[in-house]
Amino acid sequence: AARCPDERVLGVDQVCFDGDVSFGKPASPDDHLARLRGLAGRAHGLVTAWHLITPRGVRFGAATSFVRMRGDLTDAE
Repeated sequence: AARCPDERVLGVDQVCFDGDVSFGKPASPDDHLARLRGLAGRAHGLVTAWHLITPRGVRFGAATSFVRMRGDLTDAE
């Protein structure tokens, strides 16, 4: 943002949580598949945070949503 003061810069990230457990980035493809298998057929939460820098100022926020994944997902999906 400092190098391009006339542009807009948007940063967004998301955290998944299941009950009291939050998940960071998976350590490997196998870890990723194991997490998806564990969430299949159940609801889990997602917190999405955003930060927008513009020439007119800074805005930021977050939203929480809940998603129920299908229970019949295959590894290929």
